[in-house]
Amino acid sequence: MVNHWTKEETETLISKYNKMTNSQLAELFPQKSRQSIYKKAYKLGLRRTKEMESLNRAEAKTGERSPTWKGGVSMTKKGYRQILDKGNPRADKKGYVMEHIAVWEHETGTRIPDNCCVHHLNGDKTDNRIENLCLMTRSAHTIFHHTGASRSMATKNKLSECAKLRFSDKSNHPSYKRVDVEAMKSLRDMGTKVSDVCREFGIAKTTYYQKMKEYGNGNQ
Repeated sequence: MVNHWTKEETETLISKYNKMTNSQLAELFPQKSRQSIYKKAYKLGLRRTKEMESLNRAEAKTGERSPTWKGGVSMTKKGYRQILDKGNPRADKKGYVMEHIAVWEHETGTRIPDNCCVHHLNGDKTDNRIENLCLMTRSAHTIFHHTGASRSMATKNKLSECAKLRFSDKSNHPSYKRVDVEAMKSLRDMGTKVSDVCREFGIAKTTYYQKMKEYGNGNQ
């Protein structure tokens, strides 16, 4: 870092000191340390307005300048990993997005439909490898977690596999048909009552039987 200040640099500091935050001044004078900038301003008798001081305090509490900075990774109360990705359309106000969602959409090149969610096959919410993720309808996912505790791991794996959505086939795309018949069939084969399936998918029994028939399974 260069501590010597030229006349031009000094004049620039005088004109910009009360108009720019500390990080902006650091970018304006890349060859100067923040301590050097502060000392020079102090010697020149430069003082900040309350508004600018407030901006500096707010700036110091966010991002990499925060004392609690954890490399752009945080955990939600439910145990999911979030990553800092301000350019992601799904990012929240602080620029964070659920890692498993970001991984799925990046790796598959598809946007997750509103009626679907990403499921962790091994149950570990922090294991966001693409091979551990699959897409399920929200209804099937709800049933899986509400009744999954009494099932064997083999049965859970079967449901996860059956509930995967095959985007290469339009007829299996969730935005193409309103009801995920494959997921309904999987639940039926596992002994779930028709009334419970209908309740979760928000359909009438007549619709259920019609879809099953269309799918080539006939009545239960």
